[in-house]
Amino acid sequence: TRYGLYYAPALDSELWRRGSAVLGYDAAAKQPVAKPEFLAAGRADLSKRASGYGFHATLKQPIALREGLSEADLLTAAKRFSDNEAAFALPALEVSDLFGHLALTPRQRDQALIDYAGRVVAYFEPFRPPLSAYDRERRLANAKTPEALGNLDTWGYPFVFGQFPFHMTLTDKLDEQELSDLKPKMADYFEHVLAQPHLVSCLTVYKQPDTGAAFEVIEQFAFSKPRR
Repeated sequence: TRYGLYYAPALDSELWRRGSAVLGYDAAAKQPVAKPEFLAAGRADLSKRASGYGFHATLKQPIALREGLSEADLLTAAKRFSDNEAAFALPALEVSDLFGHLALTPRQRDQALIDYAGRVVAYFEPFRPPLSAYDRERRLANAKTPEALGNLDTWGYPFVFGQFPFHMTLTDKLDEQELSDLKPKMADYFEHVLAQPHLVSCLTVYKQPDTGAAFEVIEQFAFSKPRR
């Protein structure tokens, strides 16, 4: 069993509905959903892997729990953490090509978002078991800078703090023709909802019950402090 500490929009929002529809899976309802028309014909497999993670942006990489700690402990900590956070504006997002995947990414780096993700990483670090030699070797290829290597050895993942890339994955890796064809259609599909303001106002805990199973939303914890 693994747990993800993620950003997700409100589960009744249009952004959540559209993101889940693109993936063909609603992680809150724990069931498949119909894809939008431009993806429905002959494109069902373009998000086969991504759909299993649900619509989200990773703040702390999925972890099994350290020995002696339980799901109840994690949820209690998530509530305590969220009680001490204040909502802030999510930077404007756009559909972009992220190493061959289509994803929603900020139009520019946002320090408030980077700092928030760093607080999540640090606060929940006691729940992460030591990094195995296998996982370290697997992630080592992505640790291309001294900072990323230090992150890997300290936090179990290279892409945290200054290396954090906020993104909400929409597809698996695509070839150039698929990217060229889908990117403008995906941008049109999200244009209206991305033009609206969005908040980072809750921490969402996801759970993967077993290896190969889809991630599911357990609970969304609203921030309690007054908005900054």
